[in-house]
Amino acid sequence: MKSRIKTLRDNTASWLEINAVFISLFFILVPFLWFSVEVNQSILRYAFCVFFGFGVAHLCQFALRESNKAKYLENRVNLLERTLRR
Repeated sequence: MKSRIKTLRDNTASWLEINAVFISLFFILVPFLWFSVEVNQSILRYAFCVFFGFGVAHLCQFALRESNKAKYLENRVNLLERTLRR
């Protein structure tokens, strides 16, 4: 059961890393575009939304990569501790 949870967590993290661009664009652009259409804003607002969306997507991918590095280092430390205990 524990390995299934870990596998599910790893699969979810890899899916988020691959689709971070689309997820962030959806959650950022849709509300901004909806408000822009409602109040009849200019094209500059659309360009800003796209730029901001890609910035957030880049930050999401960076955070996921750092999280994966931290997991890798934690696993290495645990392996070394187990080796030293023997």
